[in-house]
Amino acid sequence: KRTILAPVLAVLLLTAPPLPATTRYVWSGGSETAPYTNWATAAKRPHLAANLSQNGDLVLITNGTYLFSTSVNITNGVTVRSVNGRDVTFLNGNAGRRGVYMTHPDGVVDGLTITNGYNGGSGGAGIYMTAGLAKNCRIMKSTTASGGGGVRIQGGVITNCIVEDNRAPNNGDG
Repeated sequence: KRTILAPVLAVLLLTAPPLPATTRYVWSGGSETAPYTNWATAAKRPHLAANLSQNGDLVLITNGTYLFSTSVNITNGVTVRSVNGRDVTFLNGNAGRRGVYMTHPDGVVDGLTITNGYNGGSGGAGIYMTAGLAKNCRIMKSTTASGGGGVRIQGGVITNCIVEDNRAPNNGDG
């Protein structure tokens, strides 16, 4: 009986449909109760929702300005998206931290204004990416020593984004 069960179990596991993706919410009025799966329990800090997310998940951020002291790290296939676009949804680093760090090819940042990021090292105080997609964003007023104040891209794609008023005094303001 054991020899039959193992192959049958393996077939069932391999043919089972994938688990549905999870939507996590970010809102300044949420209770910040993990796993942030509705507006009432929404995270108040975007990095918390992103950190819990797995491949295929969506992090929705509603209108507001979100001060952050920890970068939004996208290290798996997660989409971080504003509900109503970059004109009303702001991630503000308060000149203390990089905004977004993205390393996964299926990672997406969509429709955010990322502002006042800071990186004392080399580049990407607004967004630093080695893979993924940044679209419909505004990256502005971020500062680093060199190598792209607003964006440092070593891989991935940036499309339909506005990159303005960033500083890298030693090399590459963009």
